[in-house]
Amino acid sequence: MKWFIKCLRHYADFSGRARRKEYWMFVLFNFIFALVWQISMLVVFILANSGNPVSLKVASNVAGLSYGILIMLPSMAVAVRRLHDIGKSGWMLLIGLIPIIGGIWLFVLMVTEGQQEDNKYGDNPKISLEIFSDSSKLKSAGIVLVVACSIALIVSIIFSWIVPAIYQNSHFLQISFLVPGIISFAATIMLLIVGFFLLNKKAILKIQEKKNNVIILLLIAVSISLVLGVLYLINSLKFTQIMGWNFTINQLSLLLSYLLFALFVVSILFSQSQELVSKAAAIAIIFLSLHLLWNVYLNMYINTRGGDRELIYQLQNLFGTLYILRYVALIVLAGTFYEKLFNEGKE
Repeated sequence: MKWFIKCLRHYADFSGRARRKEYWMFVLFNFIFALVWQISMLVVFILANSGNPVSLKVASNVAGLSYGILIMLPSMAVAVRRLHDIGKSGWMLLIGLIPIIGGIWLFVLMVTEGQQEDNKYGDNPKISLEIFSDSSKLKSAGIVLVVACSIALIVSIIFSWIVPAIYQNSHFLQISFLVPGIISFAATIMLLIVGFFLLNKKAILKIQEKKNNVIILLLIAVSISLVLGVLYLINSLKFTQIMGWNFTINQLSLLLSYLLFALFVVSILFSQSQELVSKAAAIAIIFLSLHLLWNVYLNMYINTRGGDRELIYQLQNLFGTLYILRYVALIVLAGTFYEKLFNEGKE
């Protein structure tokens, strides 16, 4: 279990080495938790929709997809670190794309004993202490932000702009649609910039030295998301009878999560109390996690109801599940500050 937790802590950490035990314990517990996640989400979904005709197969697929999205980056990261342990480049992971032979070859590499001596990727993990520096944590958070925002931009451009233009749908040109879309696009671009900043060592040093340009940009991006959340909440209240209370609850949950994350960012900027920053980070993580769970449930609900809709809407709903990576990115980012201060408190 501790190996699985370690891999989650190193969420998108592609540096260093991972011994065989770490990798295969992660694989084992990942399989167990995937089953637990899918069964739990289905039980909740069935209880919440008792008496309503729903497609459990579709709901199960969405639940499985959501877990795959959540665990995608740590799975790739620990696999890359395992390859580093035997002295191979992380790019060797791509051999798994070769049908049959690639999978067998990759399996052999993963069960190969690591190099006993230190190599260019780090010290022997069997005998060295784990080192996960603050800069590595922030870089990991930056990777998640870049991946999450890149995916969000691609999905948004395809389904909010290109597809409506192809089908000559004038609806997307209306002010009520255009303004929130532009605001969302701007917020995502800013978060993407923050992610790229966190990949830069100089930017990380500036954060550690309390030169908070990156944090201010993050606050602006979250504030824009808050404004967007208010607009969507007002819109969902207008159409509650058509859209149902699920959508209104989702917007309230999202608004509260962004608000608490914004307060956490404010605490970094203006508070001298490490304990306050740590508590603000913990609260933001809790509410973002709750919203993430609710968002997974809502995607299960939307996809089961959309079975008779056009294929383009079904694809849009399905790819919409990828947006949960944005909440994961914010959770990982808050976790870097919380964990650092928590460890300092223990010392």
